[in-house]
Amino acid sequence: MSGAHHGRFDPTLGTGIGFDARDLEANRRGELSPGQADALRREHTQMASQSKGMSAAMIGLLGVVFSSAFVAALDDGEPALLSVGVTGAVALIAMGSYFLYYRRLAAAQPTLQVLAVEGTVRRETNGDAFVIQIGDVTFHVFGSVFDCLIDGQRYRVYYVHHQSARWLKPISAEPLA
Repeated sequence: MSGAHHGRFDPTLGTGIGFDARDLEANRRGELSPGQADALRREHTQMASQSKGMSAAMIGLLGVVFSSAFVAALDDGEPALLSVGVTGAVALIAMGSYFLYYRRLAAAQPTLQVLAVEGTVRRETNGDAFVIQIGDVTFHVFGSVFDCLIDGQRYRVYYVHHQSARWLKPISAEPLA
């Protein structure tokens, strides 16, 4: 990966991000450990399932809204027909969007290429979101990851990029001198 100088395994980082010394060694070689590869595949499968469930819920909700607008149109006559048409168009667009997103997510597998970025950590919160910035790479992370990386310290962070879900996931890190 980048540079010949490696930091050291830091158990605090390991606990916060969820990796061990073997994972870090694999990441330094530009590889995922077998455990990391399995975990990423499981996470991807779970995301696809959640997306499918959200699609079904959205279709059900829009069906109820459309049915209500249709019943109101029967009572109110012609002006309400425009409401039914607009509601139907919105429902079709929303259902189509969710369906296409699910298909894209279900078909794609995460990119299992290990990437690395080195630099000084900048941390910020945005409401209840935790953001880590290192150089030109921005990570939206869980609190455990946010808490283990110290603002102003230099690190090498290994991560993967899941292109269809559009997220960058830190998989290990090491402090740099």
